[in-house]
Amino acid sequence: MDIKQITYNVFSHLLVNGTFSVDCFFFIGGYLFMHNLRRYIEESKRIDRDNSSSLSELGTTTKFDKIQSSKTNLSLFVLYLNRYLRMTPTMIFIIGFGAITLRYFGSGPEWTNSTVMFDLWCRKNWWINLLYLHNFLDTDNMCLSHSWYSAVDFQFYLIASILIILLRRRAAIGIGLSLFLILGSICITWIMTIVNNYPAVPYFNDIMFVYKNRLFAIDFKQTILFFKFLPPPNRPLDVINSYYQNIYIKPYCRIGPYLIGLLLAYAIIINQNSRKLTKSQLILGWSFTIVSTLGVITAMLPANNGDIPSVQLAAIYSSTSRIIWSLGLAWITFVSSKNQGGFVQRFFSLKCWIPFSRLTYCAYLVHPIIIALFYGSRQQTFDYSFYLILYFTISNICITYLASIILALFIEYPISAIGKILLQ
Repeated sequence: MDIKQITYNVFSHLLVNGTFSVDCFFFIGGYLFMHNLRRYIEESKRIDRDNSSSLSELGTTTKFDKIQSSKTNLSLFVLYLNRYLRMTPTMIFIIGFGAITLRYFGSGPEWTNSTVMFDLWCRKNWWINLLYLHNFLDTDNMCLSHSWYSAVDFQFYLIASILIILLRRRAAIGIGLSLFLILGSICITWIMTIVNNYPAVPYFNDIMFVYKNRLFAIDFKQTILFFKFLPPPNRPLDVINSYYQNIYIKPYCRIGPYLIGLLLAYAIIINQNSRKLTKSQLILGWSFTIVSTLGVITAMLPANNGDIPSVQLAAIYSSTSRIIWSLGLAWITFVSSKNQGGFVQRFFSLKCWIPFSRLTYCAYLVHPIIIALFYGSRQQTFDYSFYLILYFTISNICITYLASIILALFIEYPISAIGKILLQ
């Protein structure tokens, strides 16, 4: 079977666009942060009122008590510590397993290549992960390379905490700063795509070599900007690695979906009593969502077949596609909050998703180890086929969630519960 031809089919194109699923998680993260923090604030206010009433009945209310019960303070330290305790223990366990015990679980011709990011790199750079800076420091040897998402998510959390305080106190400034950050993310991604000659989507095929005929970059080392031709990359993988390190795992290129989710939650909160959407508004909104999301996914299908877009067009797609995708998610979430989401709302509201949602973090951390154990212990290669890959995928998902149940019950949930008790 010609592996090169496989990369040109529609299924391969959909797999490459699977990276938009990460933006779904960023969007959900921003939305839930605002939504859950609001519930925390309301619960704190209720407790303050109850305490104030109890003190008044006892006749022991002081001026200080009245001041404290009249407002709810948002402690950034408590927010950050709570998030750190929520995310870190499970990661520590996975790092320890990879660095200490994984080497005893198998062997094979590809064992070292398959497990290096869990074994060697974790023994070297485990401490960077605990600081959530592994998407910036020594990214070539990143411990748990897939955990870049945790670093970016934690960095978004730090930024969003400040934005939420601004939204509570100076709403206009908070909204303006959020929109400025989204626009800045678009501009940075656009510039970096042009400067580094990245394709719109980093495919694993000879699309990279086609780019060598017309690559150019802006040289910022000179006083005046000018264009120059660059030598072609040695391999497609070089371009993909560069794209990964400079754009894909950097918060300033990925923050757009997170802030869109946060702003949507804020808009829903302050407009809780707004009227239902009209039929024409629903038709217009759903039309935009369907056209935009399908357009984002299919726009680069010609490029996958060798019809390479210009560098400028690639930059526009790379910098705006995730924003457009997130706006589609925002519409679905918005109409669902008004109970006007139809069958889409009913599908995503099914209770069968709840167990999976509670195991998502553990599954995310452990699934590459399951895959590495399987492929690293192979003593010989196997012939590629769609059904074989489907079989491996389903098997890996099942094993991953079984392992996630154990991790959640014995590591994540107990330590998170202890952390909440200590913080309270």
